[in-house]
Amino acid sequence: MQLITIKESHSALDLVVLKSRLESDGIECYIEGELTSQVLNHIPSMQAKLKISKIDFEKVKEILIENGEWQSDETKVVCPKCGSEKYRAKRSIKEKWRLVVSVIMTLVTFLPVNNSYRPATFVCDRCENEFPG
Repeated sequence: MQLITIKESHSALDLVVLKSRLESDGIECYIEGELTSQVLNHIPSMQAKLKISKIDFEKVKEILIENGEWQSDETKVVCPKCGSEKYRAKRSIKEKWRLVVSVIMTLVTFLPVNNSYRPATFVCDRCENEFPG
């Protein structure tokens, strides 16, 4: 059985409601990285992932559309040169230091880090093209 990720979140609690809805419709699913995302929620790359069987995708897509959670193709970030969806954030030294200081402050004060940071520039993994986010 091949599994696919249908939703990612820094908080596993966001995924539990959708998981419950899917299970009530008889769709098997599980949350990958649930405990890691709870313990390391201050690190932006630590996300929990809701996974389902590839066979159930069309049924899940209908449920996501019904709930208003389906992200259409127009809102996805893709490389304008080659169309790849695989990219990485380009961060300046100043932005990297800001992230390091935020993590250290979180460890010292036990206050959560602001996860609303979104980089202004991306770099395509396939063609190395730089494009705005």
